[in-house]
Amino acid sequence: MKIKFYLFFCFLLLTGENLYSQSSRFKWEEKEKLEKINNLQDSAKWDYEMLQKDMSQKRPRLEREGMDFGIFPVPKYTQGLGTGANINLNYFGKKIFWNYFFSEKNGVNEQYLGDKNSEVFFAVVILTDSLNTSPDKNNVSYNVVSRNYPDKLASGVLKTKNNSIEYISFLTGDRKQFALINLRLFDLDQGRLVLIAPQKDGSLRSMQLLLPIMEYEDINEYIALVLKENKVKSFFLNNGNI
Repeated sequence: MKIKFYLFFCFLLLTGENLYSQSSRFKWEEKEKLEKINNLQDSAKWDYEMLQKDMSQKRPRLEREGMDFGIFPVPKYTQGLGTGANINLNYFGKKIFWNYFFSEKNGVNEQYLGDKNSEVFFAVVILTDSLNTSPDKNNVSYNVVSRNYPDKLASGVLKTKNNSIEYISFLTGDRKQFALINLRLFDLDQGRLVLIAPQKDGSLRSMQLLLPIMEYEDINEYIALVLKENKVKSFFLNNGNI
């Protein structure tokens, strides 16, 4: 049985002047990168109202077990990001969890999106033997961060009975993209969709698949179709898997 898990929007839209002037084609080269560094280090450019809001936020218990969410002052910017998740509780007798991260269409990525209004920049599908989202026993957490504008950062953790699957991904302003999953590095130019299968012996297996530029509204249906592919079924139903 496949059921809708939950969709969490984390749109971080801040009004005000963009940190960098926009043209019909977003420019992110050495000059702009050095300007960003200088602005991050110049207290006169910081958005102190946003800094105070960040400092007042409380992180979920499970999220605090990962890398510490440092609070750095940044200048004003505008960037909308979001994240969502879903599960299949009966995938041939197994449980499948997936998590995805997306960006709204803006001056940074519009030349690549065509008529689409958003793009999923990373998705991970994980085989799990434990999934509990109650407040006192929550074993999954994920986040998307816009504070590195124009770069985009996403992170998450899912705890199985004997494994902790931890992941971080990013997409930079000049379209460099990578993900790190339990210290395995994935070049997302070779595919933005990564499958993870924890093993009974404690090791992990991975499969990386191409993901076309896709709006977030379409990702759940797309992953549901991917899960029907023979090579994916073989991957998740292997005898060595949990």
